[in-house]
Amino acid sequence: MKNIRRIDTGKTHGWQFHAMRAGKWYTKLFSDNKYNGDIGALRAAKRYRTKMLKLHPKPDSSQKDCLSKRNTTGTVGVSWYRRSYTGVLIGVQAQITIKGKRVNRKFHTVDYGKIEDAIDAASNWRAAQRASEAA
Repeated sequence: MKNIRRIDTGKTHGWQFHAMRAGKWYTKLFSDNKYNGDIGALRAAKRYRTKMLKLHPKPDSSQKDCLSKRNTTGTVGVSWYRRSYTGVLIGVQAQITIKGKRVNRKFHTVDYGKIEDAIDAASNWRAAQRASEAA
């Protein structure tokens, strides 16, 4: 079950809620003894999970638009694309998450002439995808 796990170690028996939000862990154990058995403890854990996930919703991953220190193209969501067997740079790839689904598109230097033009095309495509998602 998502965010709920069974704990059966030593003298501890129950269901534990666990979730991380904004870098902070939220956990709570629902003991079998306190909730009249494992079924009662599970029901309490599920009620708690519903309440906590409403209070602390998961952030929308499509809104993460900041450059990573690993980014080498200088454009968010755009990375180099190399031919796997030779390692030769042949273009760039743009990525975006729309409604929880990852969307990728490749822009080859053969089509755009220079790598800078491929980066611009990838950046423009990504911006258009974000705009259509917002509409």
